[in-house]
Amino acid sequence: MYKKATFALASIGALLLVGNSASAAITRAESYVAISKLSDEEAKKEAQAFDNLLTQRANEIAADTGIDLSGYARIEKVDVWKMDKGLFKELRELTKTEVGDKMPQIHLHESGESLYILRQYADGTNTAVEFVLENGKWEKK
Repeated sequence: MYKKATFALASIGALLLVGNSASAAITRAESYVAISKLSDEEAKKEAQAFDNLLTQRANEIAADTGIDLSGYARIEKVDVWKMDKGLFKELRELTKTEVGDKMPQIHLHESGESLYILRQYADGTNTAVEFVLENGKWEKK
C-alpha cells in the first residue's frame, strides 16, 4: 500500500512539473494563482492597468502623507540591492507585509540621492519612509 501511494504522489508531482514548465511565462502583472495565456495586446493592457493601479496608490499615499513625488520613479527591490546592500537590508525589513497590506513601493529620486518607501496597510494607514544619501551613506529620515 505504501509503495502504491508513493508512486501515485510521485506521478502527480511529475505531471504538475510538466504542466507548469509548459505554461506561459509569468509576468509581474499576472497572478501566480490564475495563470492564463494572453495575447501580446491583452498582456500589455493588463500590465498597463497594473501600472496605473500602482501609480494611483502612490498618489494616494503621497497626498495622505504630504510628500511630493515629483522627480521620483518607481523602482524594484533588486535595484536597491544593486545600489547599496546595507540599504537593501533596511528596506527588506520595512517592506514586510501582512495579510491585507498592499504591495509596498519604492520610489527613487532622479538625482539618486533620495528614496521613499510607500506603504498602505490593511487598516488603511498610509506611510512614507524617506532615505537620503548623505556622505556616501543612506540615512533614514
